[in-house]
Formats: sequence, structure tokens, C-alpha cells
Amino acid sequence: MKIYFRFTSILILVTFCYLASCAQKVNIKKSGQLTTTAKLDSIFTVRKIDSINNYYLIYAKRNNKWFKIVSKKEKNIRNNKIKINTDYRFSLHSIWNEKVMIGGINVSPSQTPYVTCLGFEEKTMICIERDSINDLFSSKNLNGLNYIKNKEKE
Repeated sequence: MKIYFRFTSILILVTFCYLASCAQKVNIKKSGQLTTTAKLDSIFTVRKIDSINNYYLIYAKRNNKWFKIVSKKEKNIRNNKIKINTDYRFSLHSIWNEKVMIGGINVSPSQTPYVTCLGFEEKTMICIERDSINDLFSSKNLNGLNYIKNKEKE
């Protein structure tokens, strides 16, 4: 009887915690803290360039909002490297909003509030920064740090 009571108590506690976490997920989405954009073509100011393993992390700003752009390191044939404090027209695509389905369930990072990092290749983890950056982007007009001008827009 004692074991049954303990098991029931644990089951109720786990169920309560699960329901509480679901309510928190809804509140986070309603409050707009995790707003993301699937595609964005606009002018950005490059503020910082960092790297981790085989990837560059370009921190760009537009209208007081930060964007983290991930670009795989490539040997640049052209000498058209992006520079800090310079404006560029980037055509961004959200990596965070990529749809990932497992067993018919959407487990995309944007649908899972507790996921804060994505794995690239075998050893590279790139994370969002919830206080300022809620999405990871790639850009069609970046090859490593080499900027490829979009002739239609510029």
C-alpha cells in the first residue's frame, strides 16, 4: 500500500510538472519573446564577426534588432570580404524555422522552447541568445566571409 501511494504521488507530481511546462510554453509564444522570421531580404549593418570551428558567425543589426548569420568557412577566391560597421543587403533564411518532423510530430527548434543550440557537422554547436538573438540565419549572398552582390537589388 505504501509503494502504491508513493507511485501515485510521483505520477501526480510528474503530470503536474508536465502541464505546468505546457502552460509556460503557451505564455512564451503569446508574449512574443520567440518571434522568428523565415525569410528576410534587407540592409543590415555588420557589427561583429566571430568564428567557431568551420563556421563564421556574423552579428548584424537592423532597426535595433540583432541577427546571427551562420556561414561555413570557405576559401575566398574573390577579395570581397565583409567588414565590420558596413552595410550590406543580405538575403536571410531562418535556420531555426526549418521544419523537422519525427513520427509526424514537428520537433523544429522554433517549436521547442528549451532547445537553444543547433549542431553543425559533428562538433560545432551554435546557440541563440535569448536576451537578444532568437533565430539563426544563413544568407544566399555570403560564401564564407565573401559578399556576393545581388544584382537585382543593388
